[in-house]
Amino acid sequence: MENYNDKATEYAEQHDIIEYTVNGNKMTYYANYPAYLSEGRRTYKIVVNLDTMKEESRTQLKRWNKNGNYNMYK
Repeated sequence: MENYNDKATEYAEQHDIIEYTVNGNKMTYYANYPAYLSEGRRTYKIVVNLDTMKEESRTQLKRWNKNGNYNMYK
C-alpha cells in the first residue's frame, strides 16, 4: 500500500499548495483567484488523484471560500 500522505506532500510541494486534505487516494484543496483577473474573484475546489498524481476535477464554487486564500493564484 502506498502512503498517500507522502504523495500529497510531494504534489503540494511541486504545485505550491499550502492547505489541503487527504481522503483515501484523493487530495482536495481550494484555490482562490483574485478579483484583478479577467473573470473576477472566484474559488475552485480541486481534487487530485494521488495514484496518477493528476488533477481529477476542478469545480468552481458559487461563493468565495476563505480556505482558498492559502492557495491563492497570483
